[in-house]
Amino acid sequence: KIDEEEKVRQVMDREEAAFQAAERKKAIQRANTLLYENTERVKAFGSKLYLSDVMKERELQLEIKGEINHRKKAEEKLWHERTIEAVRLGDIEEDKKREEARQRAMHAKQVQLDQLEDFRVRYVAGKREERREGELIKQRVEA
Repeated sequence: KIDEEEKVRQVMDREEAAFQAAERKKAIQRANTLLYENTERVKAFGSKLYLSDVMKERELQLEIKGEINHRKKAEEKLWHERTIEAVRLGDIEEDKKREEARQRAMHAKQVQLDQLEDFRVRYVAGKREERREGELIKQRVEA
């Protein structure tokens, strides 16, 4: 029984020793990593890597800004073209209305001139008729 307990203790001691050795190895590895990361070359490399990332990000931002500006200019150009077209169509419509108003005024003027001419012809004809009747009456009185 003592031999068995001794064997179990020995197995446990070996396992404990292996565990402790593994822990020491991890601690040494962690320390080595920290030492490596703290060296100037690695720090400089990390700094350059970070700077490279920052530069790439800045290039991307500038590219996006350029695209936004391009789109804004395209939208402004489109708006400007549409505004010019709307003004042009408005001018055409105004010209058309002015021409229609001028045509109506010309027609009204012609109608008035025709009416005036009609009135003048009738007036003159009426005066001639009155004169003729007056002469007829005068001739009858003289005869």
